[in-house]
Amino acid sequence: MKTETFVLVAAAFVAGVGAGLVVARLAFRERPAARPELLQDPSEAKAPETAAAPRDAVASLREALAALPLLQDERGEGAITGSVRTEAGRPVAGVRVEATRERPGGGTQEPPAVDAGSLGGLEGELLELVARRRWTEATTREARTGADGAFRLEGLADAAYSVRASLEGYEIEPASGVDAGRVRPGEAIAFVAREVVRVPVQVLLPGGGEPERAAIAVTRQSAAAWRSFRRDWRPADPAVLLHPDWHELRALGGEAHELASEPVEVEVRAGEAPALVTLQLEARPGIQGRVVFPEGEEVDMVDVAAIPRASGTTADFKEFAGGGLGCAARRSEGYRYSFPDLPPGRYLLGTGRKPEGIEVVEEARVEDRMVEKDLNLPPLDPRDFVTLWVYDPDGRTLTDVGVDSGCRVSGGSSQGGGVVIRRPDGSFWVLHHARNCDARDPSLLYTVTVRSYQYGARELEYKLPQEAPLVVRFRETASLEVLVSGYAGSGHEGWIDVQLGPMTKEEGGADRSLPPHHFDRLGPRGRKRFFPLEPGEYELHVMLKSHATSGGGTGIASVRVTVRPGENRLTLPMPALGTLTVLVEGLGEDARLNLRGFDPGGGGYAGVQFNGVRPGEDGKLTFERLPSGTYELSTRSGGRSGAMRVEVPGQPVVRFEPRPHDAYRVIVRDPGGYLARAGFETGDVIVGIDGVPFESEAQMSTLMDSAAARGEVKARVVRAGRELEIRFDARMRHEHEKLGGTLWASIR
Repeated sequence: MKTETFVLVAAAFVAGVGAGLVVARLAFRERPAARPELLQDPSEAKAPETAAAPRDAVASLREALAALPLLQDERGEGAITGSVRTEAGRPVAGVRVEATRERPGGGTQEPPAVDAGSLGGLEGELLELVARRRWTEATTREARTGADGAFRLEGLADAAYSVRASLEGYEIEPASGVDAGRVRPGEAIAFVAREVVRVPVQVLLPGGGEPERAAIAVTRQSAAAWRSFRRDWRPADPAVLLHPDWHELRALGGEAHELASEPVEVEVRAGEAPALVTLQLEARPGIQGRVVFPEGEEVDMVDVAAIPRASGTTADFKEFAGGGLGCAARRSEGYRYSFPDLPPGRYLLGTGRKPEGIEVVEEARVEDRMVEKDLNLPPLDPRDFVTLWVYDPDGRTLTDVGVDSGCRVSGGSSQGGGVVIRRPDGSFWVLHHARNCDARDPSLLYTVTVRSYQYGARELEYKLPQEAPLVVRFRETASLEVLVSGYAGSGHEGWIDVQLGPMTKEEGGADRSLPPHHFDRLGPRGRKRFFPLEPGEYELHVMLKSHATSGGGTGIASVRVTVRPGENRLTLPMPALGTLTVLVEGLGEDARLNLRGFDPGGGGYAGVQFNGVRPGEDGKLTFERLPSGTYELSTRSGGRSGAMRVEVPGQPVVRFEPRPHDAYRVIVRDPGGYLARAGFETGDVIVGIDGVPFESEAQMSTLMDSAAARGEVKARVVRAGRELEIRFDARMRHEHEKLGGTLWASIR
């Protein structure tokens, strides 16, 4: 519907509720204030006029809307193409395909906030409605598929879009492995259309009559495509869309689905009108209720657990986490919870907000119907949380941010998923979250991550006790556009990506900027934009993906980037990628090879890895898209154990001629582990012990095992080209948790 038509409909609605005042107030919005007039004497005042006719209302509304600022139509020269086909590959014509501009942080772009000024109530709502309609028209493009099932969305700006497709009688989804979000002009996307049939369904209450609404739980019973989902049901639209197949239907009714029907099997056939399915609701025995919070301490969701318990016994809090039934009580659902279809008996219910889980336990007895039991949470202890304030660059309080809490210990990664409470005063209560971290570890740090779609992301660290509030003040927004020069036309499109990571925090630092949580994919021309960003230091990683349509991958290059306020641009050369073919002979039918990027300074192995690869019937192995560098080919097949090194680019075809393993390469991962304390460093090469040089892997293992019986030995170590001696306990080689690193069998 175009804006002009929408205006007429809106005007008719306004006139119908007597909106003469509405349009009068809207009409003069954003005009210069008129000079004040003298008040009339009451005796001279005219009689009040009747409400304007609808035609006058339309004219006034047109004038009012014309005074609103117009949004620029976001058009460009880009296009997104694709196709819609059935599972059998048949093209589907007439499909409506729509692309909607996404916001930089992910999700559909929202319209800019509308300042309604003194307008309120119906007037403000109407103004917001019109603004949203105009925004949709400015940021959305639409196309239809032709007879060949192809579509082309044109006039797109250089941005990311969310693409969806629809057609009556079909369920249309992106093809397997295809992401319909964050799609940029120049990319193509494939959809799969599956035929659906309208199955009429009647839902009846226990006492007769139909409910105002219900849910239909559907289980698709095909062995090849088992699936379970729910559909809304209302008397005004008493049908469920189902694929041709066998299905099981069950109706759920009541506020917390305390009513349910027996399941009914239905066979849906393409091209045939299905018979009416009647589902009779009956009471379900179980427990339901609400989780009640102290005022101002609500969270988005809490878990509720139920454990069957014999009379006269209690439950250990750990039992709630280790067994029983569970469900979620969400803010959006009024914190309602439900455990339907329970066998008769006594149950204990538990819930809580703290990381350790349970704060309150209640008992309920189930007989033949649903039992109501509310769970009242106690107030939080101030020692359980830290207060957080977030400000924009001008010092104004920010509440439209995402906050997460977690923990980190030395040598480990950050663990998130903590509980955060949004307070009425604009602050946040962040509960100390040490789940999955050892609370006894002296290196334990608590983390708080704040993400803003406007200003970027920031991470804080703190230790207990933390009494002072934490404060995050964002700086002026920045963006970074990266161009991979030579990417387009390289033949490796889809295999390269760039990712932005935070710089390692400096010693004693408690605050660092983070990259955006969601960002665009590398476009077909090799461009990628990161926004919003906090100005600061970042690491940009060039990634080689494991699959052209997948995310993630292996880092093959990194560069430090200083991001300043405003727009930033960086150009990187397309990394050279080569091919290596290996000829394998004499290793037997079960031969398997490993290929690893070799970095002596990094402990020996880094970057691209292929493990356990089997040669073809012709005895050849081909590795594609290898970044330039040194690689180590190794095997433990056919009674042989050894390795060889090759260069890429170099000889494109090599014969696998391994040398016996004659050294251990050291990788130190924990600075507090045994290897580090003994004096080893990452990159060290152990070439012998107690004056005996290593010659083969079997001999190395025998020497190390015999040395373990003696305890401490003297290791001959090569470090950066020079030899040294390090004493260490050979028994620690098998103490993997205490070793703090790895000893890899390798070649010198």
